[in-house]
Amino acid sequence: MLAEIRGGVVLLLVLVSLGLAQNSPQSPVFSWDCAALPGQVCLEPWGLLQLGLSRTDPASWGEQVAFGIKLEATASLEVLEFKAVPALWVDNTLQADLLQAYAASALGDIRLSLGKRLRYGGPWDNTLLGRNGHWGVFAHYAPAALDWGVEAAYLPNPGLAGGQGFVGAQAGPFRLGTFTQVIQGGLQWNPRVGLEWGQNEVYWQSDRGFWANLHTPLPLGQIVAYSLECPPTSEESCWGRGLPEQSDPAVQALLRLLDEGELGLLIWWNPDWNLLGQNDPNTGLPLSFLDWLGQPKKFFLSLNATLRQVRLGLDASLAPVGAYRVYLEFHTP
Repeated sequence: MLAEIRGGVVLLLVLVSLGLAQNSPQSPVFSWDCAALPGQVCLEPWGLLQLGLSRTDPASWGEQVAFGIKLEATASLEVLEFKAVPALWVDNTLQADLLQAYAASALGDIRLSLGKRLRYGGPWDNTLLGRNGHWGVFAHYAPAALDWGVEAAYLPNPGLAGGQGFVGAQAGPFRLGTFTQVIQGGLQWNPRVGLEWGQNEVYWQSDRGFWANLHTPLPLGQIVAYSLECPPTSEESCWGRGLPEQSDPAVQALLRLLDEGELGLLIWWNPDWNLLGQNDPNTGLPLSFLDWLGQPKKFFLSLNATLRQVRLGLDASLAPVGAYRVYLEFHTP
């Protein structure tokens, strides 16, 4: 364990030093703005500190501290693009992984990539520092003049002991595809269908259930400004009267800052189809539809509000066990 901690500290120092090197004018290949350096190497560090309270039924609430850092390295060399995201974090235990690591190349309308990518994942792949990808070989065909495309991938199992393939299609925000793998006695199919737009996704996958990851602006500034408004002829008490006028430059700057907020919601529900139509072990009668809904394999809910580098959130896992967490999170940059 001591060796792991030492190795983690060394990696952390390396990531921080590489990130700080971006500010040096003698290092033109490093930049905080990766889009400003086409054809060169860009290193973008990202750190996180999370303070929270957690509880797993039937235990009581307890304090929890988690922190980590990751470094997003991208490079574009002629016809090849490279990306790697090493990460190191402490969340009960010290952990390190490559969240992404791949090389990609475009041949006309066909894009090929090899390595670890974020495609075909879901909330079960989430870590403290973001979603963890899957190793594989990926191909995507999308004609530039049309709003549709087809894709295929092979995702090997750990240790290269078999794997599963994926074939799918997309049209605008719509996604449709299926995983397939050879099992004893034939083929196993796991279809996947959903929508993706911006940072949002809504999906169903046969072996994972339903999930939705949604983001929307949170106009806190407008809410505060509305609450401060007092009718000029009103004789009723109005708590906004004792505060600076909205025309004050400092107040306007604060309201603009508050309008940069974002609200995030993640719901993951995976029902147990094997229980549908079965008898209740307590009564011997068939389970009602509502009782079946209340006994899923997985039910997870996450709600958070983000304002620049600060996030306040609540996580609740209601099945298969009850676990809850309230946290305050700081990240940089």
